Amino acid sequence: MTHKDEYGFKFREWDIYNDARKFRKTINELLKKFPKEEKYALTDQTKRALNSIILNIAEGSNKNTDKDTRVYINRAQGSLDEVVACLDGALDDGYITLDEHKLSLEEAAKLAKQLKGFNNYLSNSFSNGQGLKIKDKGFKGGFTLFELIIYITILAMIGTVGAAVLNYSLSTKTKVGRLSEVNLNVERAMLQMVDRVHTSQSITGASSTLILKMADASKNPTVFALSSEAVTIQEGVGSALAITPPTVTIISLQFTKIDNASPATSSVRIIISAGYNDNGAIDQNTRYTLQTTAAPL
Repeated sequence: MTHKDEYGFKFREWDIYNDARKFRKTINELLKKFPKEEKYALTDQTKRALNSIILNIAEGSNKNTDKDTRVYINRAQGSLDEVVACLDGALDDGYITLDEHKLSLEEAAKLAKQLKGFNNYLSNSFSNGQGLKIKDKGFKGGFTLFELIIYITILAMIGTVGAAVLNYSLSTKTKVGRLSEVNLNVERAMLQMVDRVHTSQSITGASSTLILKMADASKNPTVFALSSEAVTIQEGVGSALAITPPTVTIISLQFTKIDNASPATSSVRIIISAGYNDNGAIDQNTRYTLQTTAAPL
């Protein structure tokens, strides 16, 4: 499970980014076996492709739309394909053993599976929910009493309008900030659940909780649930941990298992509804619902 990045870079919270970093480190260790004559050829090409994977995931994280993010995830997939081709070349040239090649491709396949799953999530998910400056020109000469009254009245009206505009701007800024926080945390929680579904062996339960059978014994089963108005995850015999903050109230979390006859596969529909926690009450202007469907890959 990943934790909120203390520096505010949301891609550093993604499993897919951290797994891509591990893959890069593993392959870079393997590249140390390559001969010196490949330093500016196959070795350099492989390193650039490895760097491109994590760089594209990072760059895609800060785009305005899912469509824009998918462009960079597709580029990361293309770079991963390039790494695999380089490994094939290394095997052909005798730089790595058959076992090293096999293990490397197994890790590449896991990462490719995650990239594909993330791309599908971006493609299939959908959501519903939801200073006045006055320049002093100066006046020369005197005013009549009538002119002075008119001038003061105009200034009072401008001040009233300015205060109203300022209050509206502050209120709007607060609303946008709260809604952004709700949206970001709901989408982050959904992404974690979808990622776990994609890497699971099967869906063993889906109603008020989502129970997934995992290949990793330490994470089996993985259970998502709604507890104390937060989405929680429990992996194996570990404790349940909240993956949404106290500032966001999860109103409902629904799981529906979908069994398909032909081919015989199962998927799960996930629906999250949330709002901003305004001192124990839900800010109705920030209600947000996100829905998607995911299946083991």
